[in-house]
Amino acid sequence: TGASKGVVRPDQGVPLERWGPGMRAWGGFVQMPEQGLMYISTPLYHAFGAGVLGSSLNRGHSLLVDDRFEAEKFLDLIESRRITSAPLVPTLMVRLAKLPDDAFASRDLSALRWIAHTAAPCPPWAKQRLIDMLGPCIVEFYGSSEGTGPVVCTSQDWMDRPGTVGKPNPTLRISVVGDNGEDLPPGAIGTLYFKRDDGAPKYHGDEEKTRNAQLPDGRFTVGDVGYLDEDGFMYLVDRRVDLILNGGVNVYPAEIEGVLSQHPSIRDVAVFGIPDPEFGQQVKAAVELEPGASLSEEELIAWSRERLAGFKCPRSVDFHEALPREAHGKLKKRLLRDAYWPA
Repeated sequence: TGASKGVVRPDQGVPLERWGPGMRAWGGFVQMPEQGLMYISTPLYHAFGAGVLGSSLNRGHSLLVDDRFEAEKFLDLIESRRITSAPLVPTLMVRLAKLPDDAFASRDLSALRWIAHTAAPCPPWAKQRLIDMLGPCIVEFYGSSEGTGPVVCTSQDWMDRPGTVGKPNPTLRISVVGDNGEDLPPGAIGTLYFKRDDGAPKYHGDEEKTRNAQLPDGRFTVGDVGYLDEDGFMYLVDRRVDLILNGGVNVYPAEIEGVLSQHPSIRDVAVFGIPDPEFGQQVKAAVELEPGASLSEEELIAWSRERLAGFKCPRSVDFHEALPREAHGKLKKRLLRDAYWPA
């Protein structure tokens, strides 16, 4: 993620009496059930945690707020406290998915009706495993501070259309734009642009950033790359700023991270491009190991070559005690990448 930004949204200034009904409606659109016990361990100052908090209260939930997520403890709480709903970021989804089958089978988890994830891509293997273990209660939604959501995907949507992040709410329209400013057809990868019924956001004190993010017709982008299918479902490929250009070929780190995250010794992983004198950029992996685990650079590269095309495999690996993440789970990839690039 980049430097902090202040966003002035068109819906700012809405009278307070409209926020309650609005939050309730937002909860309905993201498939949040009525009533129950909501478990929240995500920071409440972030849009994800704050949005779920406001919506859950307006939809009749009680709250169980936890300052630290632990995967087995979370399953214990589902059983003992009858937790019905929870927002989780993908790093926590991965930790939950890596638990053995018995951790799920030995507990009564029938109270759980809704797990929502956002903030970053969730590795497909982790999402599929949690659907297998917990049932079709996993909901993904895509959005941003700029107001690009929610785009919502149910478990059934995702199983029917693997990789989709869903369809937008009725007040949002999505288009895909090519490098030359042309609108692209379904299936073609380009920059995702959004148009809201109430107008486009602005960046506080940064007219240049605002101008560069908008098209003359009011569409705006947050720099994400993806595509739409024939039915209007959106697919997120990666952040444009994270794209690796390797010998003229586009390499998307999110795909590689999803594969490497399956390794039993890896707790967290980031993939990014570093300078290469021959190919322009090469693939670098930064890895945080599970406590007590052992893994060498050579072992991980060999493991990845069995699962990825050669040009997608890391050429080198750095090992870290902990990868830099925001409290809400978003990876500070810029801090890792910038160390390899001239200022």
